[in-house]
Amino acid sequence: MRHVARTVVLRQVVVAAAVTVVVFGFSETLVFAVVDRGLQRPPSFLGVLLTVQGVAGLAGGLTAAPLIRRTGEGRLAGAGIAMVALASPLLALSWPAAVFAGVGLFGGSMPWILVSTCTLLQRRTPARLQGRACAALDTLVGAPQTAAIALGALLVAVVDYRALLVLLALVAASAGGWLLTRREQWRPADRAGVALEEQPGGREEVLVGTAPAA
Repeated sequence: MRHVARTVVLRQVVVAAAVTVVVFGFSETLVFAVVDRGLQRPPSFLGVLLTVQGVAGLAGGLTAAPLIRRTGEGRLAGAGIAMVALASPLLALSWPAAVFAGVGLFGGSMPWILVSTCTLLQRRTPARLQGRACAALDTLVGAPQTAAIALGALLVAVVDYRALLVLLALVAASAGGWLLTRREQWRPADRAGVALEEQPGGREEVLVGTAPAA
């Protein structure tokens, strides 16, 4: 936890990802309202939406690594979060094409966010901390999502699901916009591929042996 907190670029991405998975948690509950109230389709139609999401997720997974090399982890994660902000209001429309587009954006965004976050964690963490840092990341990202699933199940019974989707879009837009405007995320990545640990005073220390040689 201390390593994630003191490594600026890593902390920024993890905070933005943790906020965004709240949106994912809510969407896991709200999608039932989208199918039932919005599209007025039987529950089995959820399988169609999940298929679209899965195909988009495969596309996102295949493009994540090349895009990280071109843009860096932070910017790709920010782009993925921006996709979530676009996807949420589309699910609020009672129009199948819009819902399919929204579900597709959700599916494609997840690999961009998760692959970017995990890659940055590995690249910026010394070998001796890799296991504990991954456990910290799982806690920081997984706990908000679990809480959001439970809270979404309660709120959808008393609040219009479309209003909740618009709120989620605002949350994701705020997280993505904040991450993409952090100057640290626009610095060129280190060419050697070794992890960099940022010290409290702003100095970076190269941690030898935490990544394979080029």
